[in-house]
Amino acid sequence: MYFFNEYRIKPIFEKNKKIRKIEEDKDQSKRIKRNKWISLLICLCFLAPALLTADSADPKLKKAEELEKQGSIQEALALYEEWLAENPNHPDFEDTLLHIADIESDPNKAIELLNQNLGKMKTNKKKSAALNKIALLYEMLGNLKSALSFYKKAYALIDDPNDNP
Repeated sequence: MYFFNEYRIKPIFEKNKKIRKIEEDKDQSKRIKRNKWISLLICLCFLAPALLTADSADPKLKKAEELEKQGSIQEALALYEEWLAENPNHPDFEDTLLHIADIESDPNKAIELLNQNLGKMKTNKKKSAALNKIALLYEMLGNLKSALSFYKKAYALIDDPNDNP
């Protein structure tokens, strides 16, 4: 009759336990690697459009930004305004228009530019920002009636449920 000795079984059991642990660790490391690759692919899917459009920025806008950084504000403004005239449907149109109004040294010219392009702005948030900027410029010029009128228009557009994102 053969009796199992606990001294024989225990080492075998411990050895099998160690082997299982090693295999579990290998499986876990494979899962981690696979999850890293999946995460990377998901990130690339979301970032690819941004990366592709970042390099394809309009050369006129790039040149205007460079001129502005170098201190040639009037030349930069001329390029920005040309770009606005050529690209009324561009996604950066509203931001560029608001930026031009910020760097324009003549408040009357900034007001005129913003008024001319208000109809081209697609979102109420940006229109409200433009109207607020016009109001601020009128206030700087001392024309408080016009400033108040534009502040009211800007306020009316805030939190509009019909705003297009």
